[in-house]
Amino acid sequence: MMSSDRDAPEARELYEHMRLTYSWLSSEEFDTLFNGSLSLPYGEASFSRELVSRSSREKLLKNFLRRSSGTAVEYITGTADFMGFTFEMAEGVFIPKNSTEILVEKVLERSSPGMKLLDEGCGCGNIALCAAKLGNLSVTACDINSAAVNLTRKNAEMLGADINVLQSNLFSGIEGTFDIIASNPPYIREGAALDKAVLSQPMEALFSGPDGLNCIRNIAGSARAYMNAGGRLFLEMGEGQQAHVEKILFNNGWKNINFYKDLSGLMRVAEASC
Repeated sequence: MMSSDRDAPEARELYEHMRLTYSWLSSEEFDTLFNGSLSLPYGEASFSRELVSRSSREKLLKNFLRRSSGTAVEYITGTADFMGFTFEMAEGVFIPKNSTEILVEKVLERSSPGMKLLDEGCGCGNIALCAAKLGNLSVTACDINSAAVNLTRKNAEMLGADINVLQSNLFSGIEGTFDIIASNPPYIREGAALDKAVLSQPMEALFSGPDGLNCIRNIAGSARAYMNAGGRLFLEMGEGQQAHVEKILFNNGWKNINFYKDLSGLMRVAEASC
C-alpha cells in the first residue's frame, strides 16, 4: 500500500491517533476495524511503518463513522471469525459470537463422523459449517431468513463444505430425522436495552417474546419428532435463563439435561436427549 502523499502518515502513527479518538471502542473492535480497513493482518497496524495513502485514510474514516453511527464492525468489514474460520458477512444476517463456540465444542464431543445434524437458524452458517468441517457430520442448515440461507450457501462454497441448506420457519420445511439438533435461537426479552451495533442486526434473530424464551419453547416442543433414538438437542441461551430452560425441557419430555458455561463463565448452552 504505497502512498503518493508526500506527508502520508505511517499506519502505527495513525493507529495511535485514532485509538485516542475512538477510545470507547473495545481493543478487539478497534483493531478489527482498523486493520480490516487497511487490509492488514490483525494486530499489525500498531507497529506497521507502512504509509497510509489519502484514499486509504478516507476509507478508514468512513468505516469508523459507520461504526460510530451504530453499524456492527462485521457488517463494515464484511467478515466474521469463528473457531478459526472466516465467514463472509452481510447486513440483515445475524453475526456469530464467540460465546457460541462452546455449543459447537459440545456438539463435536458428542458426535462421530457421518452423524446427521440439523442447525436451526443457521445465520451465516457458522455452527453448521464448523460441524461439517471439524466433525465430518452430515449437516442440514435452515433459517427463516432468505438472506441467511443465501449467505450460508455462499460460505459453504467458499469453505468447500457439502451441506444441505434450506429456508424453513423452524421445522416447517424439515423432513427426516437427525442424531443432533443444534440451535442458537433468539433469546433476548422484548424491550431489553442493547448497544446500537447489536440492534443493527435483524430483530427476529435477537428477540423472542416477553421473557426471551418463545423460540426455545417452540424448539423444545417440536424437536423430538425430528430426532433419532438417543438423539441430542443443544440450545444456546441467555444469562439467567438456566432454570427456565431446564423446566421447559423437562416439561417437554427431554432427559439427561446438562448445562455448560462459555469462556466468560456464563451458563450458555443446554444439552438434552430424547
